[in-house]
Amino acid sequence: MSARRAVLAVTVALVSLGIAPAAGADDSRHGHKGDFKPVHRLAGSSAAELLAQWWETVLPIPAAENPLVAGNPELCFDIGRRGKVATYASINETVTCTIIKGQRLFLVTFGVECSSAEPPPFFGATEAEQRACVEGFLADPEIVAIRLSLDGGPPQDVHRKRFEVISRQGSVVFPEGAIFEAAPGPATFVAGDWAVTTRHRLRPGTHTIRLEVELTDETLTQVVTFNVLPRHGHDD
Repeated sequence: MSARRAVLAVTVALVSLGIAPAAGADDSRHGHKGDFKPVHRLAGSSAAELLAQWWETVLPIPAAENPLVAGNPELCFDIGRRGKVATYASINETVTCTIIKGQRLFLVTFGVECSSAEPPPFFGATEAEQRACVEGFLADPEIVAIRLSLDGGPPQDVHRKRFEVISRQGSVVFPEGAIFEAAPGPATFVAGDWAVTTRHRLRPGTHTIRLEVELTDETLTQVVTFNVLPRHGHDD
């Protein structure tokens, strides 16, 4: 799975199920709202702000340790105001994160960022150029479907306009040995993704989400397990 093409911030599934959703299935088209919804605001932060914060956390990490490099450990972290939104970064096939009951999830599924420090085709000197680069990726006809399922439930295709998020322009200092062959030093970027949150907060216990990204030439999958702890150490 390419770090550039597949940036996943919450994809959870039980590998032991071994069940692949039917191609094109989307239960939200059959009278069910689905387990995932678009992100507008979470804990007082907009989706554009959260996506920028996500990348501002991940991009400064050297490639040797970066969670978007295959084989490196996942990074589970908090964003948003006062860290009330949980997310993670990894391109490994299986991921495990622990969160606290009540935290909202910000899940990026399949996205890109374009910056002033990276080589073409992901280079943009200005915000307008970076945004145009991102918009080109989001319109790629090779992306067929992005399906998510929660706890073994029916898959929901979030490859829809209402799930698209383009970040505000972010700022970052790339380190030596940066990811994506970026030149070290200060830079700006814009990112885009199909971002979601769960329709309901996850209750204490173990939850799973499965992500499948269907492209014209391959299907990418990732499995993540969320262990949700009760607040203050007390069960419901």
